[in-house]
Amino acid sequence: IVYREVYVNRAISYFNQLDNIVAPYVTELERLKYRSEFSQVRSAEQYKVLIEKLQDVAQRKGQHVPKFDVFT
Repeated sequence: IVYREVYVNRAISYFNQLDNIVAPYVTELERLKYRSEFSQVRSAEQYKVLIEKLQDVAQRKGQHVPKFDVFT
């Protein structure tokens, strides 16, 4: 159970980090949609799709995209 909690907390932190990275490059409406989508995530696949969207935006804007590592 502890590892699951660590993973969930790291996943939330990673989403928040990406959200902050892309914030200057998306509209407020787009950002609200990303947050809404995050709040509705029910599977690892949904999380992965959302994270890939955010990573894509950041990379297209030339921003550094940190890797998601559960145990760092």
